[in-house]
Amino acid sequence: MEIKALSTTPLEEVVFAILMAFEGYFVSMPSDTTYWGNRFQAARVDWDCSFGLFDKGELVAFIINGIDERGTDKIAFNTGTGVVPKYRGQKIVDQLYEYAFPFLHNKKVTHCALEVVKENSRAIRVYERIGFSITKEYYCFKGKLAVSSYQTTLEEANLATINNPKEYLYAWDNSNRSIENSPIGTYTCYEVLNLEQEKIGFFVINAASGYLPQFEIYNPALTAHWVLLFDGIAQINRAIKTNNVDAQRTAQRAALLSLGLENTINQYEMERKS
Repeated sequence: MEIKALSTTPLEEVVFAILMAFEGYFVSMPSDTTYWGNRFQAARVDWDCSFGLFDKGELVAFIINGIDERGTDKIAFNTGTGVVPKYRGQKIVDQLYEYAFPFLHNKKVTHCALEVVKENSRAIRVYERIGFSITKEYYCFKGKLAVSSYQTTLEEANLATINNPKEYLYAWDNSNRSIENSPIGTYTCYEVLNLEQEKIGFFVINAASGYLPQFEIYNPALTAHWVLLFDGIAQINRAIKTNNVDAQRTAQRAALLSLGLENTINQYEMERKS
């Protein structure tokens, strides 16, 4: 068996390994290769810093890392780790990280990070053994909004020009950098105006899927504005979902629950110094 970078491995082989490794997982994984290509693009995946274990040329385990800056740190964010069932119980993730750390250090990566489903206690123990510790807790939601009463109007906006003081609380895949790196047309940003034509908040949405990577009201003290914000969102897509709402965002989570959305799964972010 051999560990090496995934830079020369076709995406189709990586996706096949993902589907094998995550069969029967907490959430079902899409099988569409284009989906994964777009996701890895948004996650800033560096295939030279992503590694796989190969057995007779077959990819049987992997760590897929996005590389980017977050605040003052340079992060290697693990956007996918998996081991094909036949090869589990051999501390392969430990081996992959042991192989990866020198490469990441040479890339001047200061921290390694990842997300793991809260109920996946086995994976959490593995990461803790490698030196990761829990730093954040996230909640995921989905559901169908009521029909918009059109108490609001929408204006298309440029996310880069919006001052969002909460941006640092967004998870890796929901950050401005992730949205900017997504294929053109994936997301649209809107500002929401009330009947007095005052801007009360904004949201970013994939209109086709209803996925919301970001949504905020401008005045957190006016909690009624959450209802207005989602009145605007419902004009684009009523069936919505959002992943990784930070546990610190108590008002945001309360708004989602009050609108009838379901808390599906919860995740931890874990981190260790490189």
